[in-house]
Amino acid sequence: KVLRFYCVWDDTESPYGDRRYLVLLYYLADDTISIHEVLEANAGRDSGAAFLRRGKLPKEQGGLVKQPGQITPRTILNVFGPSLSGRYILDNLRTGSLSDRYYLDADLTIGTVIDVFGRRVLLCDCDAFTREYYSLKYGVAEFTPIQLKDEAGQPIPTELPPYDGCFGSEEDSIQSCLSLIPQPPRPAPGKHLPRDTGLERSQLRFTARLNSGLPQDVDRSFIITYYLVDDTIAVFEQRQRNSGVVGGKFQERRKVKAADGARYLNAFDLVVGEPVQLGGHKFVLTDADDFAYNFMYDHEFPESNVATILSKFKAHAPEKLSAAVAEVTAASSGDFCVADKFAQILQKNLGALVNPQNIKALQRGFSEGDLPSGEGELELLVSQIQSVLAKKNYDNFTNLNKAFLYYDKDRKGVLSQDQIKQICFEYNLPVADSLLSAVIARMPTNPLGLIDYNAFAQCLHYTTSPALKQSASFTSTAAENLSATVRSAVLTTRGSFDSSVNSRKFAEAAA
Repeated sequence: KVLRFYCVWDDTESPYGDRRYLVLLYYLADDTISIHEVLEANAGRDSGAAFLRRGKLPKEQGGLVKQPGQITPRTILNVFGPSLSGRYILDNLRTGSLSDRYYLDADLTIGTVIDVFGRRVLLCDCDAFTREYYSLKYGVAEFTPIQLKDEAGQPIPTELPPYDGCFGSEEDSIQSCLSLIPQPPRPAPGKHLPRDTGLERSQLRFTARLNSGLPQDVDRSFIITYYLVDDTIAVFEQRQRNSGVVGGKFQERRKVKAADGARYLNAFDLVVGEPVQLGGHKFVLTDADDFAYNFMYDHEFPESNVATILSKFKAHAPEKLSAAVAEVTAASSGDFCVADKFAQILQKNLGALVNPQNIKALQRGFSEGDLPSGEGELELLVSQIQSVLAKKNYDNFTNLNKAFLYYDKDRKGVLSQDQIKQICFEYNLPVADSLLSAVIARMPTNPLGLIDYNAFAQCLHYTTSPALKQSASFTSTAAENLSATVRSAVLTTRGSFDSSVNSRKFAEAAA
């Protein structure tokens, strides 16, 4: 049977010393002791060898080294001294014999410090069998363990040097501080679109002007692209003849820190009509494309959320909001007000409190309706989409048909609405998303909800299958008989009119 104690040898006072954790085994059969070291992973020491091999452990280390003849079975006594011939007798009482004292089980208790050949070892704990042994033999009832290891303190935070902006991006510079051999930074997924689905675009595009206060920068025009897949931003300057500015790439695609330097800019920071700081330049966003407006509206950005916008108006300018509602109602024909007039009224009454992004969100929020399949709507939409393609001189119909055929693996002549949208996007069909979605939604489908892509391609081809041309006398009043989505698509495409706003719904929501 063996008694087991858990010990520690604190050698921190020695140069390069540390705490060594040990296990002491006391063998009851012959009162011998062995000690083994507990090595942690990557401790830098060889494992397997015993710290102290099995044997009796003496209490005094001075008895280990004795002079020759000092240890004898008998002692000889000089009885008469050196003056006479001398007479010697044996000491039967063994008065001068040396006896070593060894550690026994009674000497080993929790909290005791034993001397292991010059190394002071503290007994901190024991196992269950050892506790039972001491409680039965010696009546010990207290076995409070001593903490072997120090409590893990708070990790020291790594302080990275500030980014100087001279070489590479900040992510590249951080990699040089984290490892001896820098690794390429792993791109983090975007907050709003973790991956590019392929079905919809993954960039928000804004037009902007440089707000530097210099007269030579007044006419400069920029396109700011926000990439949703990794939250990076790129700036491109539009080329203008005889402007004295080369144009082209203005800022490399990268993550951009906010003005305070504490975080990176995200999509919420890009608001049409508001300034934004990109590096050392200050821009003012003037407009955005249809996809950006729709994406911000669908994902309920604060400046594109109808409820949030109206709450802002009610909190800061309730009288001005009431005046705007009354003026919109007065300018309406029936329940509808032309969107341009709606925007002018809001800007006149609310002033700096409303921005173009708010107006776009309100126009869409109060012009949405059901999608009825009334007679003549598909023909009207097809005529508009063909008109747009003709103006753009789009002639990539052959490759478009090949793409439809490629996606039709079963050769059944039908595809889903999402597949048709994806193909139109991949082949850069120059049509607004709202108009394209309205046409696809009204195409005839089979019982499985699939569309004949040959019929859809025939609707797009303005030379081989021209649709009935829309009358030039088409006005917003005539458009009121159509559904809200069709009216918005048609009037927006024609460019002479914008979509209409339901003034009654706007008044109810603003009340």
